[in-house]
Amino acid sequence: MILSTAALSLVPFLSLLTPIFAAPAPTATKNSPATLVKRYSADDATDPAKVKEWMGENIDPENFVFYSDSSVGAPMAKAFCDANDEGGYKYFWYIFDDQFSQDFGGADPNADTEIAKSCSQAMGEYAKGDTRVFNHAGASSTSFWLTIELPALQSNSDVTAIFTMKDSTTDPDDHDSDLKNDAANCDCNEDSCTATSAPCCANGSCTGKREAVRSLETVFKRALAGAGNLIV
Repeated sequence: MILSTAALSLVPFLSLLTPIFAAPAPTATKNSPATLVKRYSADDATDPAKVKEWMGENIDPENFVFYSDSSVGAPMAKAFCDANDEGGYKYFWYIFDDQFSQDFGGADPNADTEIAKSCSQAMGEYAKGDTRVFNHAGASSTSFWLTIELPALQSNSDVTAIFTMKDSTTDPDDHDSDLKNDAANCDCNEDSCTATSAPCCANGSCTGKREAVRSLETVFKRALAGAGNLIV
């Protein structure tokens, strides 16, 4: 077939377009907008399941560090993580940072208690392997550590240890006890066992058994009192 002069004049132009149409589409990376499955709202940050979903996409579950309070435990946890940065240790505020806030529409755990509770719950449920906590002995009965995080860690089968760290230590092996495993050795006749004593009541079993004994004692005392009244 013989091409016309007009057709021949288009050949150089078409050759310039060929690389545009023939080039493969760029491969999206994990952090590129092309792979962003969804954006979360600030309300989603109050849902531990949504927070765990986000953590699954962004956070390594190993080497979580907890603390019992913001004034004593938190600074020690931060210093520990900073000193062991290469080991991948991270505490609450290194997980729920500016990136978390940005991904959840400006959600701020520091300004919203419900968001903070959700993040604490998700952190305890998502953790894996050995975990650590600072100032466990100084925890108040209403702390997020005792009411949310510790119960979640105790129920988490992926967590192998909950080490209570010595004050201000930066050595990962410098701990007093393991709340995950030492609790099995609790002496349930120990009257001094309290909600914050490690490891005796870490899993609540000691308190429950002791309360059951006390309930029976109360029944017997009332029965005896009643019998005494009948005798009189």
